[in-house]
Amino acid sequence: MKKRLLLFILCFPAVAFSQLDCSYNNRSSFFGERSVQLPAAPANTVRIFMDKSGFYYPESFIRDAELENNCSSLKEWYRSNNKKLNLLCDQYKVSNALSVDEKIEALNDSIALEYLSLVNQKAKAFRSIDVLIHGFRKKAYGKKDKISTYSIDDYKSFEKVLSKDTASVLFVEVYWDSKFITPLSSYKYKGFELFEQAGIPNAEHVGLQLRKVISFIQCEHINIITHSLGAKVGCELLFNASKGALAEESGLICPSQKDVRLCLIEPAISPDVFGEYYSRTGMYDYTAKDHYRLGIVYNENDFVLLKSYTFGAVHIISSPLEYGNTALGCNYKGCIAGVKQLFLEKYPNSVLYEPFDFSAIGSDHRLYRYGVSEKFSKVIAFLNAE
Repeated sequence: MKKRLLLFILCFPAVAFSQLDCSYNNRSSFFGERSVQLPAAPANTVRIFMDKSGFYYPESFIRDAELENNCSSLKEWYRSNNKKLNLLCDQYKVSNALSVDEKIEALNDSIALEYLSLVNQKAKAFRSIDVLIHGFRKKAYGKKDKISTYSIDDYKSFEKVLSKDTASVLFVEVYWDSKFITPLSSYKYKGFELFEQAGIPNAEHVGLQLRKVISFIQCEHINIITHSLGAKVGCELLFNASKGALAEESGLICPSQKDVRLCLIEPAISPDVFGEYYSRTGMYDYTAKDHYRLGIVYNENDFVLLKSYTFGAVHIISSPLEYGNTALGCNYKGCIAGVKQLFLEKYPNSVLYEPFDFSAIGSDHRLYRYGVSEKFSKVIAFLNAE
């Protein structure tokens, strides 16, 4: 009996931990302390912060350590902090008469509406909106290795390239829990496992929940610009890319603005995702004349997407098909030709611009290297063409 009790004591925490999907919480990117860690957003920028499940961060200081102790989940943090939950419900005008889980869902929806209201208020002064979505292994602040860059810095440098006239474009920067691991800690494929088992699911949840804001923006021209794994976020935002794996897909409508452009820069996704391109929730008749336009920036030498590289004593040799398919961004085995053929045969009324080949850049995966390339002027032309 004592042995059984000891086994229960030793095993129960691990079981409970795994049930809450906490296995990678120490690799999460947090935004609870952003009010003291980040400078204020410029007048032409709105920042949206989301956790691993796509829950929107409230305008409130939350210690990142507390979030880590609650499985990197805002929902679990709410459940563990009933008084703070009630205060936030008062702040966002949510009834405290609801059950805890109902309050959490209602609060999340109310926070999303606040983000939407801010975007729509600012959008009146701009010609178009650029929604920027970063990729895997990004933090906005906190400790990082010497190789990595902060997502906020990537956005800042990229925005200078996208619009010389800051009065014409409103930037919506999406910060999401894309996980983080240093290259040295990626030894023995731990980085690949983190990407596949946590990064990809997080991206899907975030993309779906982003519909609560992006689908209701009052602007006719919206560019969704993604980098790396951000492509998974962007695709799930615009269509039901998970093939039914996400239960809420049928209840959250996809963006239906007049002109929506999806620009995937080094997309860390499979080309198969576009088999679901016309699986969209909403009333827009896109089969007659699609309001989406798709542009793909690829690099056949991108060492990250090829999953073949060396960092000091760490040697990684894998395949774009392993640990989460990343074939599209590196045109593995010429897969982009298959996407072009798919659009010709299955989506004849949808626009797929001639994919942009940036292989001449070399093995570089960093976003800014693409923005400063002379070729990027063609991408900007795609984003701004009438």
